[in-house]
Amino acid sequence: YLGKRIGTQLMNFVIDKRQEIGFHSLFAILVANNERSISLLKKFEFKLWGYMPKVLEMDDELEDAIIYGRNFQ
Repeated sequence: YLGKRIGTQLMNFVIDKRQEIGFHSLFAILVANNERSISLLKKFEFKLWGYMPKVLEMDDELEDAIIYGRNFQ
């Protein structure tokens, strides 16, 4: 499903609904080397909020996690 703009559609939906739900901030926690997700978040003006080294275990390896977020106020 890469390249079909599904991520963009989902982000638009979440951002549109967040005010109705009452969220003033949104954030995502992801694997630090997930370039596609990072690009999507940057496209929607999310900023790097945090870095957590070696906190995710994947395939018997420890991976870094990052937090991207955006305030809407």
